[in-house]
Amino acid sequence: MPPDSHLVIEHGFMQVMPMIPLRGKPRSVDALFRSAAAAYGSRVVGVILSGALDDGTNGLMAIKKEGGVAIVQDPREAAFDDMPRSASDHVQVDFILPVDEIGGKIDELTAAS
Repeated sequence: MPPDSHLVIEHGFMQVMPMIPLRGKPRSVDALFRSAAAAYGSRVVGVILSGALDDGTNGLMAIKKEGGVAIVQDPREAAFDDMPRSASDHVQVDFILPVDEIGGKIDELTAAS
């Protein structure tokens, strides 16, 4: 994505939108997750991987509120544990997994869909 942009889902399409400055640091993962939750509800699987600050936590809450699934990389193995730790501390996540198990879990969850 270009700098100062968000990736969001609108009207069934992924779109690059200009970032709207909010208080503090931009939260691009939150914007994507909130838009996915609004568009697809319980069919969304949100995954938080290694990263700084708390981006993704509020978006993951939106996914859970709509009945979706929350997966977080095990913070102990993350290069930057802020994002996975924040998500696991503030959201009732469904799975905390090593990164090499996340793809298989997504396959398992979506196979029944």
